[in-house]
Amino acid sequence: MPNNNYQLTQEQFTQLIELTNRCKQNDGNTVPIYSDLLLKRRNLPSNLLYYQQQQLIGFLSVFFFYDNACEVILMVDPRWRRQHIAKELISTIMPVIHSRGLSEIFFASPKGLNDAWFSQRGLFYRNTEIQMQWNTIGKNNPPSSKVSFYQPSSDEEIPILVNIDMACFNTEKTEMENRFHHLLRDDTYQLFIICYNNQPIGKAHLHQEEGQFQLSDIAILPDVQGKGFGQALVEHCIQYAKRVNALPLRLCVESTNQTALNLYQKLGFETVNTWDFWTFSMELECKQTPAIDSTLAIFP
Repeated sequence: MPNNNYQLTQEQFTQLIELTNRCKQNDGNTVPIYSDLLLKRRNLPSNLLYYQQQQLIGFLSVFFFYDNACEVILMVDPRWRRQHIAKELISTIMPVIHSRGLSEIFFASPKGLNDAWFSQRGLFYRNTEIQMQWNTIGKNNPPSSKVSFYQPSSDEEIPILVNIDMACFNTEKTEMENRFHHLLRDDTYQLFIICYNNQPIGKAHLHQEEGQFQLSDIAILPDVQGKGFGQALVEHCIQYAKRVNALPLRLCVESTNQTALNLYQKLGFETVNTWDFWTFSMELECKQTPAIDSTLAIFP
């Protein structure tokens, strides 16, 4: 019977890393691990751990990143697959998912591992994410004298961050204001703003988790893209990570964003993991009877 909890202990997280490594060794890639969220208490019992002989052999966690959808990460030890462990994990978590009234579930899967299997069961491919890691001392270009950087430290600078995000991403103003209010108070985050001629033109986030820094939310205003500012911003973040000994430095990028991929490779980032997202319609599922059983039917 899976153990259900709101937050992983450090021991459980260590066991999860060991399970992840076994899956990656077998499959070549693995699903993403949001360690900062797993180690914090969440509002719902969103983590499931499945043990056999005191060893963690199955894990599921659900993340409510979206208003109308959730993301599920699911791993089963290669030696214990095809024994309905995935189905039992899904069965246990489905009441939590149904309680949110969501329309879609996004399932993460190691790249290419389950393509035929998912598509035959009515799921649709959504996108592919590539995780890259910087491990080398690359050549750094001297920044333009007209480019400067600073780290925002007060709520007075939230409008600058919000305006950049709204121009670059599909985000809501209120949602972003609340998010930046919390990020500016979170010691595990460092935010950087790049300026050109003393005007803010972009930003990036560095998040420390388990001895690593994750580079994310890299954004340059559309009207000044393609002028080398993105490269200057990433290089600045790399130098910061080196100064505070926060390596390896990782980031994630969509496989279709070839411009960003080319830039990261140029700066010394290498691919270390790749996963696909497949989507399952809860609206379709709710038309079937019984509802939960139709979801479970896709899992071995």
